[in-house]
Amino acid sequence: MPTNISNNQYPSLIQGKKYKNFQQKIENHLEKRSKKLSGKEGFIPINISKMNLPSNSNAIQSNNIVNNNTITPEQQEHVSNLQSQYQNVLAQYQTLL
Repeated sequence: MPTNISNNQYPSLIQGKKYKNFQQKIENHLEKRSKKLSGKEGFIPINISKMNLPSNSNAIQSNNIVNNNTITPEQQEHVSNLQSQYQNVLAQYQTLL
């Protein structure tokens, strides 16, 4: 084996150098993309009715289910009563400890 190793003499070394450069390009691209996306968070609301989806679409069916399952004021009052009852029972339990 020669004492002076040149990249031109060994194809595997050339391939390794190309691979390292390729990985560096990927890393740089991902860093730029992460900086670009770091200011964005969450989802943007969309209007499903403007998307021209077929009427049997899962998205439309899901949207209809969500719209039809709103909580009535009576149900909200019942939930509030249950929460207050829970807090009362929890306070009683903690006094027993």
